[in-house]
Amino acid sequence: MAERYRQAVAPVGVETRMPSSGSAELGDLLSRAAKGIQSQAVAVGSELRMNEAAAQGQKDGFAGKPKPVSGLAALTPWGKGYNSAAEAAYSAKVQTDVAATIDDLAAKHEADPEGMQAAIDAVAVQMYDGVPEQYRPWVGAMLKGKTRVAVSKANEQLRVRTENETLAAAFEGSNSAAAAAIEAGVHIPGKEGDDLVLGYVIENRRRLEVMAKEGLIRATDVTKYDAAFREAVDKGISDTRVTL
Repeated sequence: MAERYRQAVAPVGVETRMPSSGSAELGDLLSRAAKGIQSQAVAVGSELRMNEAAAQGQKDGFAGKPKPVSGLAALTPWGKGYNSAAEAAYSAKVQTDVAATIDDLAAKHEADPEGMQAAIDAVAVQMYDGVPEQYRPWVGAMLKGKTRVAVSKANEQLRVRTENETLAAAFEGSNSAAAAAIEAGVHIPGKEGDDLVLGYVIENRRRLEVMAKEGLIRATDVTKYDAAFREAVDKGISDTRVTL
């Protein structure tokens, strides 16, 4: 009886330890939380470093004095941020400077492709020597492209100038021929005078056809200028005879 009583009133022990599985889960949860905070802190820090590097890279690039980060350092947030911003800013500056230089040279070497080429080559050598090694491939390609365009433009200017000078000389000769034809038509009587006038007209037509063949005038212009020459001769002869 007494034994059963003691068993009935004996204090019940309280388990103070958590199950082993619960303890592991809590530890894992705390570990993951710590890692998450650490990762977030690293990400924020990396972003701040990249922004700081980008600002410095942009400043150096626009100043024309970029300092590209190389090696393993280029893979860091600072290296990535700096290099990207520096190259973009430097590219914009170089293209602006090259365009201004070529415009200045073009004004000095209008219709002079050889002079233009030589001037650009001299400037390009000086400019290229100051370009960081990492940027030389694209700077060199850009310079070659802009040089081709500038020299091509100078060639076209030369072609137009040559054509204009040739045309001016041709029409000056045509005017002289017209004056001679008028003189013959007025002062040389009969068939002899008529033959001389016709000879001048035929020779003028021949010269126009040669000019068209050489591309100095269009084929359709031959008829137009030929008609203008004939009209000038006829009018000149008529007007001169009236005043005699």
